[in-house]
Amino acid sequence: MFLRNLFIFFLCIFAFTAIPSECKSEPTQKVAPSKTDTVLISFLCRNEKIIMKLSQYDSKSVQLAAQYFFIATAAGECVRFDKPSLFKVEEIVAEYKDYDGDEMIVLKVSSLSKHKFDGYVMVIKNIFELNSKGSV
Repeated sequence: MFLRNLFIFFLCIFAFTAIPSECKSEPTQKVAPSKTDTVLISFLCRNEKIIMKLSQYDSKSVQLAAQYFFIATAAGECVRFDKPSLFKVEEIVAEYKDYDGDEMIVLKVSSLSKHKFDGYVMVIKNIFELNSKGSV
């Protein structure tokens, strides 16, 4: 039952954030975040290496991504929030397409709370561009 719920959870995450396929590690200048850009996220990875590896697995299949996310979460490299949290966009790290052809971006983000911390997330590029003057 737990594994079924975990699988459904990951399907929901990836349905709304899409899944990357052709990861590029070089930064992009196509969509420059401003200091007012924010993103609502349900998970966060602590470092760029982990999110890029997750993106690489996502490019192959949702099952591989779910397995890697589970392992990274168990190791403390990624965290899942009970309620989505608002983060400030610091930088666009990479752009790619998911296994279904959707364009994705990896963002470096920082918390808006008084306990400052930062990390990396994946979001659908079209949603970010449409909302780049406010919140995603």
